[in-house]
Amino acid sequence: DRLYLPLHPAFTSAAAKEPRQTFLQRPLDDRLQVMTLDRFDHQRLLLRLSHQYALREHPTLSQPVALDLHGLLRGVHIRNATELSLTANQPKSAMRRWD
Repeated sequence: DRLYLPLHPAFTSAAAKEPRQTFLQRPLDDRLQVMTLDRFDHQRLLLRLSHQYALREHPTLSQPVALDLHGLLRGVHIRNATELSLTANQPKSAMRRWD
Protein backbone atom coordinates (compact mmCIF):
# COMPACT_ATOMS: atom_id res chain seq x y z
CA ASP A 1 0.00 0.00 0.00
CA ARG A 2 3.01 2.28 0.01
CA LEU A 3 4.64 3.88 -2.95
CA TYR A 4 8.41 4.00 -2.64
CA LEU A 5 10.19 6.55 -4.79
CA PRO A 6 13.93 6.55 -4.21
CA LEU A 7 15.81 9.82 -4.29
CA HIS A 8 17.72 10.51 -7.47
CA PRO A 9 20.34 13.18 -6.83
CA ALA A 10 21.11 15.32 -9.83
CA PHE A 11 23.92 17.81 -10.21
CA THR A 12 24.72 20.45 -12.76
CA SER A 13 27.11 23.29 -13.13
CA ALA A 14 26.21 26.84 -13.99
CA ALA A 15 27.88 30.17 -13.68
CA ALA A 16 26.52 32.01 -10.67
CA LYS A 17 25.58 35.58 -11.33
CA GLU A 18 25.16 37.98 -8.47
CA PRO A 19 22.29 40.36 -9.17
CA ARG A 20 23.33 43.96 -8.74
CA GLN A 21 20.65 46.54 -8.23
CA THR A 22 20.67 49.36 -5.75
CA PHE A 23 18.03 51.84 -4.78
CA LEU A 24 20.49 53.93 -2.78
CA GLN A 25 21.45 57.31 -4.21
CA ARG A 26 24.51 57.49 -1.99
CA PRO A 27 26.45 54.98 0.10
CA LEU A 28 25.51 54.38 3.71
CA ASP A 29 27.93 54.82 6.57
CA ASP A 30 30.03 51.64 6.86
CA ARG A 31 28.43 50.94 10.24
CA LEU A 32 24.92 50.70 8.71
CA GLN A 33 23.29 47.98 6.66
CA VAL A 34 19.91 47.81 4.89
CA MET A 35 18.05 44.84 6.33
CA THR A 36 14.68 45.32 4.59
CA LEU A 37 13.36 47.46 1.79
CA ASP A 38 9.77 46.41 1.16
CA ARG A 39 6.74 48.16 -0.31
CA PHE A 40 3.58 48.15 1.86
CA ASP A 41 1.46 49.80 -0.82
CA HIS A 42 1.95 52.42 -3.55
CA GLN A 43 2.61 55.17 -0.97
CA ARG A 44 4.44 53.41 1.88
CA LEU A 45 7.78 51.63 2.16
CA LEU A 46 9.31 49.67 5.00
CA LEU A 47 13.00 50.46 5.37
CA ARG A 48 14.83 48.59 8.12
CA LEU A 49 18.41 49.55 8.88
CA SER A 50 20.76 47.91 11.32
CA HIS A 51 23.87 49.15 13.06
CA GLN A 52 26.71 46.67 12.61
CA TYR A 53 28.15 47.15 16.08
CA ALA A 54 26.56 46.45 19.44
CA LEU A 55 26.52 48.95 22.27
CA ARG A 56 30.02 49.18 23.81
CA GLU A 57 31.42 46.64 21.34
CA HIS A 58 33.97 49.17 20.07
CA PRO A 59 34.91 52.60 21.49
CA THR A 60 34.23 54.54 18.26
CA LEU A 61 32.45 52.19 15.84
CA SER A 62 29.63 51.51 18.33
CA GLN A 63 28.65 55.18 18.41
CA PRO A 64 25.21 56.16 17.02
CA VAL A 65 25.02 57.12 13.34
CA ALA A 66 23.05 60.13 12.06
CA LEU A 67 21.32 59.53 8.73
CA ASP A 68 19.47 61.95 6.47
CA LEU A 69 16.71 59.96 4.73
CA HIS A 70 15.89 62.67 2.18
CA GLY A 71 17.37 61.75 -1.17
CA LEU A 72 18.66 58.41 0.13
CA LEU A 73 16.45 56.17 -2.03
CA ARG A 74 16.38 56.48 -5.81
CA GLY A 75 12.95 57.54 -7.10
CA VAL A 76 11.46 57.95 -3.61
CA HIS A 77 10.27 61.25 -2.13
CA ILE A 78 9.87 61.00 1.65
CA ARG A 79 6.99 63.07 3.00
CA ASN A 80 7.11 61.68 6.52
CA ALA A 81 8.65 58.83 8.47
CA THR A 82 7.43 56.80 11.41
CA GLU A 83 9.71 54.69 13.57
CA LEU A 84 8.09 51.29 14.03
CA SER A 85 8.59 48.31 16.30
CA LEU A 86 10.95 45.57 15.14
CA THR A 87 7.99 43.62 13.73
CA ALA A 88 6.66 46.79 12.00
CA ASN A 89 3.18 46.31 13.43
CA GLN A 90 3.00 49.42 15.64
CA PRO A 91 4.63 52.83 15.98
CA LYS A 92 7.51 52.91 18.45
CA SER A 93 5.76 55.75 20.30
CA ALA A 94 2.82 53.41 21.08
CA MET A 95 4.99 50.62 22.43
CA ARG A 96 4.91 49.77 26.09
CA ARG A 97 8.19 48.78 27.71
CA TRP A 98 8.68 46.12 30.32
CA ASP A 99 10.87 47.89 32.84
